[in-house]
Amino acid sequence: MTDPINKPLAIITRTVVGLLVLVFAFGIVSYLTQTRSQIEQTPIDQSLPKVQVLSAAPVAVRLQWIGYGSVQSMDIVAVPARVGSTVLQIPEHREVGDTVQSGDLLAVLDDADFVQELIIAKGTYEQLQAKLTGQQADRKRLEETLEIDRKDTQLAKAEWERASGLYKQKAATQQDMDRSHQTYLAKQRGANATLGMMIQTDAAIKELEEQLTAQKSQIQLIQLKIKRCQITSPLTGTLQYADAEVGQFIAAGSRVASILSN
Repeated sequence: MTDPINKPLAIITRTVVGLLVLVFAFGIVSYLTQTRSQIEQTPIDQSLPKVQVLSAAPVAVRLQWIGYGSVQSMDIVAVPARVGSTVLQIPEHREVGDTVQSGDLLAVLDDADFVQELIIAKGTYEQLQAKLTGQQADRKRLEETLEIDRKDTQLAKAEWERASGLYKQKAATQQDMDRSHQTYLAKQRGANATLGMMIQTDAAIKELEEQLTAQKSQIQLIQLKIKRCQITSPLTGTLQYADAEVGQFIAAGSRVASILSN
């Protein structure tokens, strides 16, 4: 059990010790503050760098860039073969890099097969034309025959009507009337037959005319194939590729050359 007499003494002792600690700490802080090194301040006019000042004025400046690239032609035209055939000829001294003009010859294909087709097509056209001429002549003849038949029919009808009148007047026999009637019917059948032949002839003429039109188109197509055996440059430029060789078979649509526009 603590002595009541010593309790005040203990409180005083702790208070004195605390004060001594505070005084000691304050002394250390004061010592450190007095002994710290002083920082020298540089004048403002000495700390700024010296620069040269120029007056600004608006001036046009061209922008320039340095880089690497490649130049490509605006137009690169691949020239194909429009028909399939064997290369018969290549113009001499025609090499890659040469300048070609629009319409210059690049290659010649063998057109012998197309020429033979043209001969056959023209022969067929002439045969059709001859048939058409014959049918037109027949039609004219039938037209003349039909006119005669119609006149004969009218005469036969008039004769029959006359015989019928005489028969009613007891001036002709039944046999005379029947004979004239049969003649009228025969003439009428003849006129109808001629008219039927004319209709058939007109149909044949129309069919031949259609065949001639189709055959004419076929001839024009073959002539175009023959023309396309001459392969020419479609524009003025530089020959980039020349793929065709003499003796080589070129299929329709295959590239023969490539042209770069200038």
